[in-house]
Amino acid sequence: MPTLPATSERGTFHLIDVGANAEAKPEYLLQWGQLAALYAETIEKIDQPKVALLNNGAESDKGDPLHKEAYQLLANSKLNFTGNVEANELLLGKNDIVVCDGFSGNVALKSVEGGTTVLMKQIKSALVNSGLKTKLGAAMIKPALVKVLHKFSTARNGGAVLLGVAAPVVKTHGRSKAEPIYYTLLQLDQMLSQNLIQKFEAELSQVED
Repeated sequence: MPTLPATSERGTFHLIDVGANAEAKPEYLLQWGQLAALYAETIEKIDQPKVALLNNGAESDKGDPLHKEAYQLLANSKLNFTGNVEANELLLGKNDIVVCDGFSGNVALKSVEGGTTVLMKQIKSALVNSGLKTKLGAAMIKPALVKVLHKFSTARNGGAVLLGVAAPVVKTHGRSKAEPIYYTLLQLDQMLSQNLIQKFEAELSQVED
């Protein structure tokens, strides 16, 4: 479950699952939503986090059997479920948590990463290689661009939390430098100090009962 940047006021949202489980059952998606919501409430102090289901349409009857059944389970749960969300609205950050199967989530994540990387390269190329006037303009708007880059930086979001295991686990990128590793360690410290694993166990035991 990585934390991704968004254009919303809060500035981030969680996407779960992004590849740990390529195949899923409807009840898994419900459990991931429950764990992610508890994480958001405990670590980020979000009251009643908004939970959505990644799907190929906003209507409740959209999707394959997996997503149709998962929709019903989420809708009938105690979660603050807002319905389906399409991939083109992910970065708007209308929801605090977006639940999906690992295959779809990984495709969505890599598409976002690839698309933003290409876009930033194209913007940089256009500003640097379009003549003196453009370079002067780029120098004038540089502070505003730095703010945008800072907003969409993933470094301060730490790593991706691996939920459903018996210890706090946060996976950061293999190419990570000091800053993202620092924030990943902060995540782990928060999870330990808030006894998050014990809270997960209590939450799931209530669901099973």
